[in-house]
Amino acid sequence: ITEKGRYYNFDDVSCMVLFSKSTPVPAKYYFVGNYLKANELLPIESVFFLKGDTIKSPMRGNVAAFSSEDLSKEYQSKLNADNFTWEQLYNFFK
Repeated sequence: ITEKGRYYNFDDVSCMVLFSKSTPVPAKYYFVGNYLKANELLPIESVFFLKGDTIKSPMRGNVAAFSSEDLSKEYQSKLNADNFTWEQLYNFFK
């Protein structure tokens, strides 16, 4: 969501990151879909991310967002994935 209140929707976290890096429109808020609950958006400030090749996302960003650290740790071994913070994820996609 931009500072002017415009909403941008993305199929994949990687697309959101790449768009935000390539546009001069400043974002006020970022939300991502909860990996475990369809149609639930989570503010990035409270998200725990996992990234790995076994996580399938629409644009091959291979990222999953979880609402708690305990859930991300539980799924980390199941998905053979690595923990990422928002900052690390933002810097990963170029």
